[in-house]
Amino acid sequence: MDELPKPVFADTSGRRHRRLRRASFVVGALLLIMLIAFWISQLSGAVR
Repeated sequence: MDELPKPVFADTSGRRHRRLRRASFVVGALLLIMLIAFWISQLSGAVR
């Protein structure tokens, strides 16, 4: 029987996971800031 080939995208160092986690955190923080800015503008009545 033939041996299965090793996965092409194996990341044994965990580097990809750290990058994705950091990018997800940045995107989440930006979305939260936008949501808070929208909420404040609605409460203050600044946008008409």
